[in-house]
Amino acid sequence: MNHVLIVDDEADIRDSLEAILREEDYLITTAGTAKEALELIRDADYQAVLLDIWLPDGDGLDILAQIRGESRGESRRRS
Repeated sequence: MNHVLIVDDEADIRDSLEAILREEDYLITTAGTAKEALELIRDADYQAVLLDIWLPDGDGLDILAQIRGESRGESRRRS
């Protein structure tokens, strides 16, 4: 089963995406903060991450760079 992490500070968005994906038989985990997302990413393997850009405690692009194992400056130079 594909495991998807949904990261968004708005509970309604998390809930809507979760409901849609669960209906399609995805295993879903959700997080409302950057800190929570990074902790979850360290502890599990996700096939996809749906990531909000603006979070109350961080920037989604910084989280993406950490997931990819690089600094934001490095990821921007490759783009």
